[in-house]
Amino acid sequence: MSSTITYLPIFNLNILHNYFLDVGDTKIFDDTQKPANLSSYNVSEFLHITPSQDTKRVLANHKVVFKTTTDGGTCFISVDQDSKPVIDSTNVTVTLLVYSKDAFFEKYTDIKASPKGVYFFTNDPTEPDNEINALSDTASNLDEYKVVSSMDPMSKYQELLGTLTGKEQRSLLGIVSIKLDELLVAGAVGDTTEFKIVLKNRKTIWVYLEQDGTVASQTGQTLPFTQKGNIIPKDAANADIPHRMATPFDAFNYPEDSNQPIETQIYI
Repeated sequence: MSSTITYLPIFNLNILHNYFLDVGDTKIFDDTQKPANLSSYNVSEFLHITPSQDTKRVLANHKVVFKTTTDGGTCFISVDQDSKPVIDSTNVTVTLLVYSKDAFFEKYTDIKASPKGVYFFTNDPTEPDNEINALSDTASNLDEYKVVSSMDPMSKYQELLGTLTGKEQRSLLGIVSIKLDELLVAGAVGDTTEFKIVLKNRKTIWVYLEQDGTVASQTGQTLPFTQKGNIIPKDAANADIPHRMATPFDAFNYPEDSNQPIETQIYI
């Protein structure tokens, strides 16, 4: 007699980026809901998500599967007829590594390149400072999840990297750590738990330059980069600036005062 193994989704990881999802200066989604239409959105265009080497061994031993999706990934676990994991999942953690695939990622994403560190997201209740948002929660500022680089062997940064190979550490952007037993209800898999990471699009002052480098005009406020749609730039007097939108491919001017906005320079 042959038997089949039933796999149920235990969690979804949703990584949503305003740069790709907004249309001009119109928000297609807010922090508390998933966009209704993700047909043209694909995280793999700018991020690579993969289980760590240690996690791959854990998944194989515990009959757990992680599959990437266009908006992040889904983790499945094998269950019996009562929806309880076939293999004890106590203390089983799925560690996902996130890498940027786009050389311009930091230009269109509202993150700080320094100080160096990695972003750490977890559902471990003993790590409240890094606890990942549920899909229905308002997203925290991404930098709140940053674990700053430190040579101290007792630091959280070194603790995280200590579980990874040298190859895994190179160009690492973030770590998502999900404890499976925190997702079970009375020892069984219930509704799929939805986690989310919201990546904001970067905003800058748009500065329009003549060919000799003199300033012709600039926007009166910071405006976001967006892949789709149109934004009409306006100067400090709220008059239209009759030139194209800025893009992440234009040159940046970083102010000496880090509290001042970055300027994007557009030659006209």
